[in-house]
Amino acid sequence: MNKCQVIPGPKQEFYSIEAAAAYLTIGKTTIYKAVQKRQIKHFRYGKGKSIRIKHEDLMKWVEEQAKPTLAEVEAKNYNRKNKFKGRQPIRKQKRGRPPLWPPRTIDDYRKLAKRIEKKMLKEEAIATPTNS
Repeated sequence: MNKCQVIPGPKQEFYSIEAAAAYLTIGKTTIYKAVQKRQIKHFRYGKGKSIRIKHEDLMKWVEEQAKPTLAEVEAKNYNRKNKFKGRQPIRKQKRGRPPLWPPRTIDDYRKLAKRIEKKMLKEEAIATPTNS
């Protein structure tokens, strides 16, 4: 028998990790990860070292892993097609001033500093109104 071939195990009431992996013909690591993420309901016994999984809980997890059919997806997302209707596509280039970030030349740094200074002066003027 090949190393990759796995013979499915018999149906049991409770499974160890190895037995569950053999029953589902998947790797032990997949079961361990699902147990660690608490996706499979399980319990431990023997000082918390041995893990056991009920058959019903294992089958429930398998059902949760199933992907929906195309009909189910279309029924769920039926109105999604009209969600973006009427919106304009995103333009690649914005109109107006060219972007100064990231600055490439010394002039870009100077222009950027002037814009920041103007903005700070505006904010200062708004924050402290003068009474005449």
